[in-house]
Amino acid sequence: MSRGLSRPFLARRRAAIPSGSAFTLIELLVVVAIIVLLIAIVLPSLSRAREQARIVKCLSNLRNIAQVGTAYLLDNDDLPWVLPVGYGAKGQTYEHKAFSEYIYGGGMPSGTDEVYYDLYQEVESEGRLPPSITDVYHIPPRHRPLNPYFEQTVSWDAAPAESPGSEREQAPEVPDYFQCPSDVTPYVPIVGEFNDLPTRGDVPSCWSFWGTSYPINWYWPYYYMQAPPGGREPYTAFDAVIGILPNVRGLGRTMLAGKTGGSASRFIMFYENQLNFALEASKPPGHDADPWASDSKNLQGWHGRQDEHVAAFLDGSGRYQRFDTRFVFGDNWSIWPVQPWEGSWQEYNGRVPE
Repeated sequence: MSRGLSRPFLARRRAAIPSGSAFTLIELLVVVAIIVLLIAIVLPSLSRAREQARIVKCLSNLRNIAQVGTAYLLDNDDLPWVLPVGYGAKGQTYEHKAFSEYIYGGGMPSGTDEVYYDLYQEVESEGRLPPSITDVYHIPPRHRPLNPYFEQTVSWDAAPAESPGSEREQAPEVPDYFQCPSDVTPYVPIVGEFNDLPTRGDVPSCWSFWGTSYPINWYWPYYYMQAPPGGREPYTAFDAVIGILPNVRGLGRTMLAGKTGGSASRFIMFYENQLNFALEASKPPGHDADPWASDSKNLQGWHGRQDEHVAAFLDGSGRYQRFDTRFVFGDNWSIWPVQPWEGSWQEYNGRVPE
């Protein structure tokens, strides 16, 4: 005789199970709702944790660049704000037609004029310069001032473009510390122009259009356009202050003189490109006149939070923090010479951003 349970016994066992022990539809919906709620709570935390890792990488990138910038400054008594037309290196002369805040270093960009203009298709395109005429599309990476300080043994060069403004191959040897892992916008402001706000979205990276995610601080010249030291007349051209014009030495060396200790830890040397765009129209507290044409703007940083950006300072340090980009300075940062200011700016000494 079989030792197994008979079918009638199994049937009786099933019948003995209370019918109320099964999940009802309402209970099932409650469980699903709880799971959805837990996912909604946990996913942002996981997303933020991933972004925090990107911030750490971005800060490491900027510190590397800033420390190399400091080494260059010690050797040359100035920073490479710009490379003027006719810039010569290793027997080659470069005749680019436009200047950028990216020429200090980085790789050869791969963006095209066509794609760049597509990015601005909904804004006024008049006056916007095609990338192909700028310095970073003409001067090979091996001839840019900071690059030899990074990698002595790397050529940095990509194959030349088949025609101006066409796509070119990226050089695989370029170190990744020129690329922010959250780089999302290639937009650049034209100083003194009305500039529409860049938005996060499906657009190329700053790295792909300019060879680096991190521009150099290009806004300190506004100070000298109204208040040059030594009683000289104010400069009227941004070009002259930054050293683009032929036979005119820029004021970078003057501006950097004496920036040690606390002042060096406050002066921004490099920053993420989104902060570069946001700071273009920043002003001293209480000032709202020329030479600025754009309105002040506050933007979401590349790492996902409003007004929070990554920047590197003259002492080689880097920070991820809040920047009120309506103004040229905050509690622990500045894009202008450290106060006290001279000349036309004296009345703004001591004013605090509100």
